[in-house]
Amino acid sequence: VDDERRNKLIEWSYFNKALLRQHHIIANDEIALILTGTLTVPVTSLPHGNFGGYRQLATMIENNEIDVLICMAAAGKGTNFRTNIGDLVILATENNIMVASNEATAKVILDMLDMQQAPHSSVPGPQRVHLDFSNQNFNR
Repeated sequence: VDDERRNKLIEWSYFNKALLRQHHIIANDEIALILTGTLTVPVTSLPHGNFGGYRQLATMIENNEIDVLICMAAAGKGTNFRTNIGDLVILATENNIMVASNEATAKVILDMLDMQQAPHSSVPGPQRVHLDFSNQNFNR
């Protein structure tokens, strides 16, 4: 994650801290470390994408272990990165998992999850959320 994306992630996660802390967050390496520091709660860390993180996440999606997939990655990434993210989005969609690809859709989903956790809601919480806010090419 470059400095600009790191700062944006820190700001975004801090602004959404109250909502995010209510959920089990799963993220790849450095993103998990940043979120752990910002949210001050444990974040499940998956290895770097090419080192098994994408495969683990795909398995979690197929096993209905993920409720929300938030991928706010930079648009101009390399081919492998776009393919991996695209495959995960398709898999999540096929498995009826909510997908956010930018801050606006992430906010709508987090707000909706927050409303579902209200005392009058019949939907149990917390949800399992995967966050990918990377700017890396993953072609290492």
